[in-house]
Amino acid sequence: MGYLNSNTNFKCLYINVEAAQAARENVKRGVKAILNELGSRSKFHLKDSYPDKIWTETLEKAEKMGH
Repeated sequence: MGYLNSNTNFKCLYINVEAAQAARENVKRGVKAILNELGSRSKFHLKDSYPDKIWTETLEKAEKMGH
């Protein structure tokens, strides 16, 4: 991940999505767990708080659109 991020053309981030498994059949809860992991890991590893700032709003918009 460090090697890939040394180039400024893109960003690479590894996240663990196992937390979503606890949601079982509750897809909404599973997606929230994945987005939360993405947000917190991007803040820590990439020093980028943007995904953490927008994931709840993005999920709400998708729910309103029926996704």
